[in-house]
Amino acid sequence: RVRSAREPTVIANAQPLATEPLPPPVAGRGAITAAGLEFPATPEFTEDDEGNYHAQTARYEARLSARDGLSYVSKSNGKSELTVALERISRGESVLFDAAEDAESEVAVNEDTGAISFWRAPGIEEHFKPRGDGVEQSFLLDEAPAGNGDLRFVCTLKLKGLLPVPPQALRNGGISFIDEQGQFAARYGQVVVRDSAQRGLVIEPRLSADGAQISFAVPASWMDVAQYPVVVDPLVGGDFLISPDNPVGVGPPTIAAGNNSFLVVWNDYRDGATLPQLFASIVSPSGIAS
Repeated sequence: RVRSAREPTVIANAQPLATEPLPPPVAGRGAITAAGLEFPATPEFTEDDEGNYHAQTARYEARLSARDGLSYVSKSNGKSELTVALERISRGESVLFDAAEDAESEVAVNEDTGAISFWRAPGIEEHFKPRGDGVEQSFLLDEAPAGNGDLRFVCTLKLKGLLPVPPQALRNGGISFIDEQGQFAARYGQVVVRDSAQRGLVIEPRLSADGAQISFAVPASWMDVAQYPVVVDPLVGGDFLISPDNPVGVGPPTIAAGNNSFLVVWNDYRDGATLPQLFASIVSPSGIAS
């Protein structure tokens, strides 16, 4: 069935290098143009056949289905593939979703944003939205789930031509994967959780010892005081750096100070002066990108 968007989508575009001010960009579902330059179109999932969806950008290709989950292929080599599929949602002893019984969930297509969502349990929706830097996987909880204790999510993980790498100090968290040449290929990022009262926390996902599962849990102490709806929001996609390997392709940063951190924003031209991207990172007072 078709569902309307739960919240507006904000699209931000970095300005290309220019010697004079640019006119406002003209926004739409397709490409965005400004001063004769064309920005990439907003990626979206389209249905290849019944229950199977596809999205792609200049950087990656993604496939999605209710049972098989999300497959992410970086176009840097086109050979490596990361597949993540929801296996179980539980709270304490209460199992809210089990793929062995519930994987063929109802499919809901949000035509306003090109995103796909699956109803996984009463009041729990798994949402996939393609972005320029990867596919945002999120879980929307309309009400407090049954049970007591931590809210735990477990996903099966399949790797083709990829190897996980140990966590690195002073990096932005998550689980990174490299290809057979030792180059970065994909990341399952940190999980951001937030409620309707704007309370939030960041959770580090865990990789099982055999490399076959990714899991994370929202603490019971946070769940017990949360105001619903609640969004649990990891990202499957590319790496995120405070500075890329080519410093020539980085525009001057804009920095805003918060109570305990800084927001650093800059223009990135690694894809050329005609394809700028807006990058940002939260940085601690000691200089750690988080």
